[in-house]
Amino acid sequence: MEDTVRLIANAGVLIRFSGMGILVDALHTQPTKKFSTLDYALLRKIVTGREGFSDIGLMLVTHDHIDHNDNAVLLQFIERHQETVVLTPSLSGGEKIQRLGQKRQSFQASNIHVEAARLTHTGEKYKEVENYGFLLEAGGKTLLFLGDSMDDAEGIRQLIGGRHIDAAFLNFPLVTLARGKRIVREVIRPDKVFVFHLPFVQDDREGYLKATMRSVEREKDFPPCTLLYEENQVEELWMNVD
Repeated sequence: MEDTVRLIANAGVLIRFSGMGILVDALHTQPTKKFSTLDYALLRKIVTGREGFSDIGLMLVTHDHIDHNDNAVLLQFIERHQETVVLTPSLSGGEKIQRLGQKRQSFQASNIHVEAARLTHTGEKYKEVENYGFLLEAGGKTLLFLGDSMDDAEGIRQLIGGRHIDAAFLNFPLVTLARGKRIVREVIRPDKVFVFHLPFVQDDREGYLKATMRSVEREKDFPPCTLLYEENQVEELWMNVD
């Protein structure tokens, strides 16, 4: 099975990595003014484990803002998927549900090693929000997720710990703003960037898509970027070296 990413909505993705299905920030239900959320039909498929969602081994929640997670729906998912390892800032219970509450933690989900670290949420009014970054390692490959952190360069550096990042999943300001680009170039240095936390085309009232596309197109000496903004968009995780 190929290693792939499938966009759910906003910063929610289904990752196929080293034989495991992994959901990240995939269960959010409340509409917001600027971003998209998943429709009810897709939500039910995820919760009930149908059509590509039957083998989820790992569920990651970076933080509990409404455009990333809905704990009521997450609890429904947990009830039906007791085999899934769940890492979350706000729930605990049983062997499989691990509450993130320390600055740095390590976990093992089958053959995938997970490092979690608290990273400062971008925005002065959100700096006390528990936001976690995740680093996933298996088979000599490494994935990076930062949640809504963009300015915590030192925290990101410590999470990476000198590792080579094969693919980083980054919110669009990290590829459109100068301070974000600097962190990508100097701290993360990934082989490939997946850009998300973007609205679907029909929901893009602020022009985020066009601005991000322009920024990526004109950027020199920058890792290759793939924008995730189409419903059910599927991409291969790794750079094609052919």
